[in-house]
Amino acid sequence: MDINRLMNDKIMRIILIITIIIIPTYIVFVYVSLSPGVNSSVHVDNEMFYSKKVVNNVTTITITTYITNEGVGDSGDLRLKIFVEDRDGISQVEGEKNIGTIEGRKTEEVQIDVVVVESERYDVKAKLFEDDKEIVDSSGGFTAPTNSELKDSGGSFEPYTEESDSDKEEFSAPGFGSVELIVAVALLLIVLNTRKHIRAHCKK
Repeated sequence: MDINRLMNDKIMRIILIITIIIIPTYIVFVYVSLSPGVNSSVHVDNEMFYSKKVVNNVTTITITTYITNEGVGDSGDLRLKIFVEDRDGISQVEGEKNIGTIEGRKTEEVQIDVVVVESERYDVKAKLFEDDKEIVDSSGGFTAPTNSELKDSGGSFEPYTEESDSDKEEFSAPGFGSVELIVAVALLLIVLNTRKHIRAHCKK
């Protein structure tokens, strides 16, 4: 038997085996990476908004924040918890809202109302949970006027944010990476080798 032909047959078998293994593995990888919560990259935007209203001597602070999922897959089940404290630190209250899932590449506006003791300075702490695991911890503060003319007031502030899931394992988004490159090279080699066999057969 021709040694070159034997070598070509062996190479073809190896390439076919590698392709048969890699393609199903990549399909599984893509499926898993697009599962909810697996490939999400959720964060709270750097700017939060507040509005303060006083009605019948009851002071309500509304905190508005924007949560973005920069991942390809849907996020897990999200829940936002807000803590508001007055200037003296004696009126700590909290509000909580179940957000649910956020689609990949989408932003969700979330508002939470908390009733507080009347004060000029408020400190805010926001905790974001994904599937009951804390992933973001933000804190900041703002000054809201107490003048009677400015009882209804609003503005924005920039909280300090910490990502609390530094050890969280994430799949990378499907793209043209090493796995795809191997598959592409293997398929190219198969095509070239097949064409070579066809040409050799035609010359006979």
